[in-house]
Amino acid sequence: MEPLSTATAFATIIGLVGQFKSGRQSVSDDEYKEFSQWLVQNNHSETKHLIEQSLVGVTGIKSILNQDREILRSRLSQIDELLASVASRMEGFGEVAGVIHPNSVVSTQAGSILKQILDSGSNNMIELNVYGGPEFALNSGSIAYDDPQFIEDDLLTLVDMRLLRLDYNSKGGRVFYITRAARIFVEASGP
Repeated sequence: MEPLSTATAFATIIGLVGQFKSGRQSVSDDEYKEFSQWLVQNNHSETKHLIEQSLVGVTGIKSILNQDREILRSRLSQIDELLASVASRMEGFGEVAGVIHPNSVVSTQAGSILKQILDSGSNNMIELNVYGGPEFALNSGSIAYDDPQFIEDDLLTLVDMRLLRLDYNSKGGRVFYITRAARIFVEASGP
């Protein structure tokens, strides 16, 4: 498979599953077999071969194809929004992502928060209510942010996108834990 195809294989496969399911009115006993035939008929033999290289891949596709149409549509929409949010921080792609999913764009401040947590080596930040507004403490130091009006929006966006996980300490204070997805997001976003 050529490098560009390899780089986009996951998005391609998920997109093709979505196309296949959306074009069907009925569910058959062997949707995987019909999906495989559909791939060949629509000039996606290379993608079919890629899927069939692993039993795990075949099993995963079968599981996806067996999902309820509305649940699958919802999950594909979530994947699309997450992909747009990652792309929103990349030159060129960000503009396209903003047009298609304007609410999935991660602000510069939100991206900076993630980067600061990762750079600190900490796995979380704790919200402290201090005079003048909230402060977010790390193992060493605190998070710098420059737009306090939208700090709450940025944090909740990061939680909704599963880039941060929200929990509470014994005193009821919020603790935001960094996720693996956040590391991937920051790495993909560049410097």
